[in-house]
Order: sequence, then C-alpha cells, then structure tokens
Amino acid sequence: MTSRLWMPALAGLCLLSACSHGGPPPPPMTAFVPGACAPALTLQGAAVTPVVMEKEAKVSFGVTTSCMVLGDGAPTLYSVFSLPVQADTYLITVRSLPIGEGMIIPRLLLMDDNNVVLRTVDGESFTFHGASMMTKLRSHPGETHLVVAVDTRYVGQEVAQVAESFRASSTTTVVNRAVFSTFSTTGASNMLNYVFSFNGDIVVSAEPMPKA
Repeated sequence: MTSRLWMPALAGLCLLSACSHGGPPPPPMTAFVPGACAPALTLQGAAVTPVVMEKEAKVSFGVTTSCMVLGDGAPTLYSVFSLPVQADTYLITVRSLPIGEGMIIPRLLLMDDNNVVLRTVDGESFTFHGASMMTKLRSHPGETHLVVAVDTRYVGQEVAQVAESFRASSTTTVVNRAVFSTFSTTGASNMLNYVFSFNGDIVVSAEPMPKA
C-alpha cells in the first residue's frame, strides 16, 4: 500500500508536463528489470551531459536510462553531469519535472575525476516549487561531476498538491484629465496527483553566486 503525502504549492498556467511532450505521457514507472545494471557507480564509460554556466541541461529518465545497484542491493536509474570548472564558488540548481503523473525524487552524488564520492544530497533536500521539485547547493572545490540518481526510498509513494494559477489585469480610465487605474487578480486552484517513480525529467543548471 502506498502512502499519500499532501503538499501545497504555487504553479504556472501550464502545470501538466504532458503539454511539453507529444502524445500521452508514459505511466509512472515504479519498478524495472535490473538486467544490465552496473554493480556499482563508476564514471568510466558513462554517458556525460555537460552543464554550461547560466544554461540548463535536461535529461529524461526512462527505460533506456543507465542503472546501477546501490549499496543496499536496490537497483536505481542515474545520469551523470559534468560540472563547470570555475575558480569562484557558484550555485547549482537541480529540478525534477513530472512526466505525466510520474515524478522523480533525486539523490545527488558529487564526485571527483578519480571516481570518489565527495558529497551526497538525499531526497529530503528537494521541495516543491510550482509543479516541480527543486534544491540548490554551492559548488565545492574538486567536485567535477554530479550524478543524479533516483532516491528509491520514495518510489511508489503518491503525492497530491494544490496548484494555484493567478492572472493580474488592470484598467485605466481618464475623467476630467484625472487618471484612475483599477487592478484585479483572478485565480484558480487545481489538485495535481503524482507518483514518485523512476521516470521523469531532470534539469541541472549553474549560475554565479548572488551578490550581497
């Protein structure tokens, strides 16, 4: 039996990710056959997606995504990103976008060129922002690669969130050379239901640290 979580959030006008995918989206993937999963994480031979400063790198997780076996024996899907080489510390943003009703809660591993995991960030760090889940972290020296894996502890759980959209409008009236402006806001609420799964979209971006 799956548990149900309730999380309020604000979302834009286009809330269902199916609007960016042609045809009906795939169903949430809560299990897969491990098959040719790597027995452990290694950067050697892995497909790598480069992250360029102030641009987004997007990867879709699905049946063709690489898989590995975690330390507890559970298989998971993962994708490798190469991080920008910068002298100054910068901000890394990782977003999880739904595909239909499927959404990933990621687990992050930051590694060096020698295949050593320097830091991990678990799924608890991700929170809803609109129709996506997101976390931000600072870059650390020596971290050259970001591995985004599915946090398998959440797979199969359902989540429902109240998504609200707002639209502001204004009217201007001139009476005896006096200008009067009226502002109004309309909105609507929708209940969105997702299943944490192995399939979804992951977007990684990097940007300079905000100046104080």
